[in-house]
Amino acid sequence: MSRFVNRQATDKITLANGDKVEVRQRLIAAEESELTRCLMRLRFDSKSGQVDIQEGDWHLQRIAIVKAYLVGWTFTDDEGNPVTFEPGIIDDLDGATITEIAQSIDKLQADRTAVNAKNASKP
Repeated sequence: MSRFVNRQATDKITLANGDKVEVRQRLIAAEESELTRCLMRLRFDSKSGQVDIQEGDWHLQRIAIVKAYLVGWTFTDDEGNPVTFEPGIIDDLDGATITEIAQSIDKLQADRTAVNAKNASKP
C-alpha cells in the first residue's frame, strides 16, 4: 500500500433502502488528525476532567465521521427527484441515515485494516 493517499479513491456503499453513498477510502494525515481531535473533544468532559460519553455525543461523533468521508450519494427528495450532494446538507440527514453510513464506514475501515495487516505479515 502506498504511503500517499489517493484522494480520488472511493468505495460505494448500498444502504438498507437501496440508496447508495460514496465514501473516501482513506483520509490524509491532516484530516485524520482533525477527525481525531473532534472525536476526542466530544468525549472529554472538561468539568470533571474525565471521559464522559453520552448518547448525544455518539451522534455528533457519527456526524463528524460521515462529514470526513462522504463524497456523494444517490438520495432523492419526497417527489423522487435526485438531491445533489453538498457537504453542507449532511446535517439535514436523519439520525438513522447518519448512523447507517457511519457504521458502514467503520466496517470498511476495519476490513481494510485487517487486509493491510495480513498483507504486511506476508514474507
